[in-house]
This record gives sequence, C-alpha cells and structure tokens, in this order.
Amino acid sequence: NIEMEVLPVFVASCMCAESASQFQTIQSLWSGYGEICRMKLKGCSAGSKFAVVKQISPPKTTGSCSLSHSRKCKSYDVETHFYKQWGKALSNVGVRIPACFGARSTESGGIWLVLEDLNESGYSARTNNLDETKAKLCLKWLARFHAFFLGHKPEGLWDIGTYWHLDTRPDEFAAMSDDDELKSAACDLDRELRSCRFQTLVHGDAKAENFCFSSNLRDVATVDFQYVGGGCGVKDVCYLLSCMNGWRGPDQSTEDRLLDFYFHELRLAVSGLPRPASPRARSTPSGPAPPAHVDVDALEREWRRLYPLAVADYARFMAGWDPTYGSPAARDPRT
Repeated sequence: NIEMEVLPVFVASCMCAESASQFQTIQSLWSGYGEICRMKLKGCSAGSKFAVVKQISPPKTTGSCSLSHSRKCKSYDVETHFYKQWGKALSNVGVRIPACFGARSTESGGIWLVLEDLNESGYSARTNNLDETKAKLCLKWLARFHAFFLGHKPEGLWDIGTYWHLDTRPDEFAAMSDDDELKSAACDLDRELRSCRFQTLVHGDAKAENFCFSSNLRDVATVDFQYVGGGCGVKDVCYLLSCMNGWRGPDQSTEDRLLDFYFHELRLAVSGLPRPASPRARSTPSGPAPPAHVDVDALEREWRRLYPLAVADYARFMAGWDPTYGSPAARDPRT
C-alpha cells in the first residue's frame, strides 16, 4: 500500500523528526472508517517520542451515498477544519486539546491528522463512567470552551452542533412511535434550542471517553471534534451528565449540584477570558467579533431554562435510536 509507505514520511515531516514508525493501534474508528494509532518518533527536534495519527479511510460506496455515510464524512472534514482553524485559539486560555501538527487529504479520499500524544503530555487517565470529581473537571473545561466561543459563528463547522441534531437524524425520527410525546415536540424543542440568544460553539460529543485526565486528576484535555458546531452550551452539559452512573445519569441532587458548578465556572470564564475586540484580533475564521461584554445573568437564566429542553432533545434522538432507551448498552450510539 503506497499510502502506508508515505504516512511515516509525512508524520516525520510534521513532527520535525528523523523518522516515524507504527507503534500501536489505539482504537478503530466507528463503522470501519479508519483507525487511530500511535507512532514512534526518532530524532524529533522538540523531544517528543510519539505522535498520534488519526487515519480516516471511508469505505468505498457504490451508487448514491447514504445519509449516514455523508454525515460521517462531513464530520471528519469538520474536525480537520476545527483543528486547523479554530483549535489554535485555545492554546493560551486553559482549554486543553491536542496540538495538531499536520493534516493531509489522501488520494483514496481519506484524511490524516497528526496530533500531539496526550499520554506523553501527562493526560494518560481515561474513564468510561464519570464520578463527581471527574465530572467537575469536564464541566470546567466545557465552561471555558463555551465562554471563549460565545458569539462566534461556526464557520466551516456544523451550523448546529451535536451528533444527535434533528436535521441530521431523520431515520431515528421516523423510527419513533407516532404517539411519542417527544416526537410531537421535536420541532418545537429544536426551534427553541437553535433560536437562543446566547450562541456559542458546542463540542457536540462530550462523553466521558473523549476526556483525557491528568494523572493527578487536576486537569483534563479533550479530543474528538467531529460534531463541533453552533448551539447553546447546555447541550454539551446534559450529554456529559448522562454518562454518569453507567449511562443512567446522576440523581437529582447531584445533577443540581453539578449544574450550579458549571454555571459558576461559566461566570468565572466569561469574566476572565480574553474577549477579541475585532475579527482581526482572533485566530479563528473571519466574521463578526464576539461581544466585548456579556450579560452573564441573562446568559445563565436562558441556558438554565433551556437545560431541560436539551435533555428532552437528546432523549428524542435516543427514543428513535433504540426503543429500549434506558439500558446502558443502548446509550452510546454513533453510527
């Protein structure tokens, strides 16, 4: 395979290393769309010993492409654009993501993303079931992410973020029972969420597995930006909290406590993060600058009001995805 012969050369070039070689496969991508691997570096000028490579290789299709296939392919284009054009702006504001050292489209229609190895950088702890301590780290990351991107237009990203957005999931909507109240309310929920005054960027897939924790559990970094796009921040929050207790979600008192924590961190982030004064002052794509002043009281009031709607919107998707929604095995669809 000629591409696989070229890949180590490309990675070495991106990392300013003498050479790169396959070290281990970290995981396969959903539905056979490629894999994530760790490559060993020799003679890297920055001292790195490893790089992580996301190799996107969509399966060949015959005839017309399915909506699912088109959605997945777009998600990888969005992720590449985010790393190249948006992610750099986060490096100095305490919102940790892996550095992207290079991206390349392949002749076979795939994409290579050469990323920082977060394990090597100290973010080696993972979990698939959040406890309250880890949930707070993730919520603090989300609060700073949402605060930094308040008012930004999602140029090159999904107009509406999250992998369960109604417009991108007609099959799941059609599969819902006609007497399901969530089906009847779906369009109204979507309209309320997308028309909110305070828009930001949402991660769109803020599950526990996409957070990488420092070994001392004092910091967290986040990966997987395939479904980043416009929206209100509580869409990320409700999905993150659903990861708790084996995808059963937190009890009411824990949920209330964590929501209070998120909004406390959001207030701190809005008041403390730099607000670009003009489009030229930011490294994200051109467009209207975010507001220099944010009414944080109005922001919190609106997003608290929208939180239960965001929960219902996610439940709407899950009801169409699997009628047995509620069992942990049915709680993490991505295909």
